Amino acid sequence: MADAAQGYSSDVAMLDSLSSALPVVVLGAPGSGKTTLLSDYIVRLVNDRGVHPDQVRILTPTRQQATELRDVVGVRVSTPTRGRW
Repeated sequence: MADAAQGYSSDVAMLDSLSSALPVVVLGAPGSGKTTLLSDYIVRLVNDRGVHPDQVRILTPTRQQATELRDVVGVRVSTPTRGRW
């Protein structure tokens, strides 16, 4: 439950238990929490594990989804991102 106290979902803790070298595919219906899960996971990688945001690659079906994810993560990470985000 330490993850919940830090603001991370149990799903993020599950993703975190996977090797960070492996690609991860997140599938789900609209409104199922994919963006929240991914943004929590990216924030955890950047803030807790020291991964630079430029090392994170996320593919989304639309530019609108990419922009939403970038905006959500951008305000929560401790490391500035470059314009490629």
